[in-house]
Amino acid sequence: MIAADNQKNTMHSRATQLLDAAELEQLKSFLESNKLPFKDIKLNGNIFMLYRNNTGDIVGSAGLEIYSEFGLIRSVAVRESERGHGHGKQIVHDILLWAKQRELASVYLLTENARDFFKKNGFQDFSPD
Repeated sequence: MIAADNQKNTMHSRATQLLDAAELEQLKSFLESNKLPFKDIKLNGNIFMLYRNNTGDIVGSAGLEIYSEFGLIRSVAVRESERGHGHGKQIVHDILLWAKQRELASVYLLTENARDFFKKNGFQDFSPD
């Protein structure tokens, strides 16, 4: 991984860490509506966030699964009507801060349709060969 740009973007929403089963169901529903995997999400030992606008509607999400000294970024999504305003960049910035605060050695992600977005935000292709 290459460090992402740390330029702070103003996001007119607030992020809250998921704490209970009701919020987990909201996250799963949001991910399903964004055509992202959701059935295997577990809160225990991992960090998942919901980003809400001023009216409380979910506009974004992110997750960091922790495996010893490594992190797996997942569940990065921005509501379609909110895309193109820098929210995704802000979410990635937040994820990398969470990983840094937990002193993770490396952070990885798997993506099928957002490769270009993550490359623009400082990530590089990696082959486990």
